[in-house]
Amino acid sequence: MKFSAIRAAALAAAVKTVSAQTPTEEPCAVVSSAWAAQIAATATPTVEASVAYECLNSVPIHKEEALRYIASSKPYIEWQSDTIFKKNPPAEYFYPPHDIWGVLDQIEADITADKYANEYAWQQDLYTKLFGPAHDGHFVSYPDVLTNAIEWQRPYALVSISDSPDGATPEIKIYEDVISAPDTASVVAKINGEDAETFLSNWVFAVSGNQDADAAYNSLFYEKAYEAEVSSTGYFHNGGRTRFVSEDPIIGQAKILIPCADTCGLAKPRLSNSRTEHL
Repeated sequence: MKFSAIRAAALAAAVKTVSAQTPTEEPCAVVSSAWAAQIAATATPTVEASVAYECLNSVPIHKEEALRYIASSKPYIEWQSDTIFKKNPPAEYFYPPHDIWGVLDQIEADITADKYANEYAWQQDLYTKLFGPAHDGHFVSYPDVLTNAIEWQRPYALVSISDSPDGATPEIKIYEDVISAPDTASVVAKINGEDAETFLSNWVFAVSGNQDADAAYNSLFYEKAYEAEVSSTGYFHNGGRTRFVSEDPIIGQAKILIPCADTCGLAKPRLSNSRTEHL
């Protein structure tokens, strides 16, 4: 599924106008108003990420329904044949051990003990602590508050390319910069103040659906073949499991899927490269 770019100034201005006009309004009402104000002009309305995040966290937990969701998931999880392997993997396995049943039991216990402040909190745990670390694209569950209404998306696509004829170690660059000025496109040195390669590795290894670590890392970058097949510009920009994981909800924007408050995704990162501190 392709997501439209969210850098359009007109859309950003429209969202900020809606937010500014209703400073005391409930965050989910702001999200709904932003959707209504933009939907005639674009199929992908956006809203400030901080507002979207507040909206998600305002959804009260439905304890009985949450416990039923966990209980009803267990028969399906029993079909996953490698839970024992993932709990005690061989030394050569790249990812750390993952106790799927242990995590599920803990989430269920925390719901029972009223440790979750809202609906979004336990659904985020289910996604990032249970299914994501399993690294299996066919073993996943998408709860409603996490995925039905809002997704996070970054404004940039990345490429990993080598400028050297001898195929030296590839460097990370912003796709749009490479297209517009390939000879001067800067190398991305840091993302959110962290070494770019380290940030990307930690990010995708946390929730990727790829069993192979190299495949997971490569999925973050723009590739012509992948764009032709599924209209994606790489998981760093959009797509994949990462669109449901909040990175920095205080900055950037979020994409509104429907005019209500039920989900989550990716906020705009702070990128720095070899020439400028912030982009």
